[in-house]
Amino acid sequence: MLVYEQALLHQGVFKHDSHAPPALFQINQQVRQESREIFFSINCFRLRTRRCIIRRSDKTAKTHQTVRLHPYDLVWLQMIGSENVVRLRRLSFITRLGINGGKGIQLDLSIPDVSRWAQPLKCGCRECQTKAPWTVGQQIEKSDKKKKWLDSCCSNPEILILYTKALEEEIRTRDSAQMAMNGFGERYGKGKSVKPTIEGLELLGGCIMRNFGRKEWIWSHCRD
Repeated sequence: MLVYEQALLHQGVFKHDSHAPPALFQINQQVRQESREIFFSINCFRLRTRRCIIRRSDKTAKTHQTVRLHPYDLVWLQMIGSENVVRLRRLSFITRLGINGGKGIQLDLSIPDVSRWAQPLKCGCRECQTKAPWTVGQQIEKSDKKKKWLDSCCSNPEILILYTKALEEEIRTRDSAQMAMNGFGERYGKGKSVKPTIEGLELLGGCIMRNFGRKEWIWSHCRD
């Protein structure tokens, strides 16, 4: 019962240790079997991404870039095994690039709507610290309201163009990520039937790095 209680009450992102299996694996086998599904589906697990240079095997000058999970995180996923990777639902992907470098994009694999993806970082004001993570949908909604307000009162065309381009970029980013998430759903399942794999999580991490690891995507942490 303590395992269930801890899983249900635990808040925040679970930072795993790639050198040791979860404590859940070290308890009674029957309790482990009964508890692992709720443990892996309820908690939010951090996965770091990084950009890698892939060189051709023939050692020519031609190379290309790709996105991989951090080696420690990859080892951890391999350690828990594919039978537990398929149970993962809540993830926080960390990207080191862009203005939000080092901050997590949190998502639930059972929810295919990218507008629900969120970044838990909030500004320092007291009101923001008491609210839920800022989602992609909320960011676009706020930008749209600000653009409409500027349209009605601002006479500077350069400012209007700037905010219009910013809103269009946010929408393109969301739509690009949504296409990737739709592809993920077609391959690994949707909703409660989703069954992720390590390969699938790497592909999803690459999508997040490409779309949200850029300077153009700027979160408005303060709600005011």
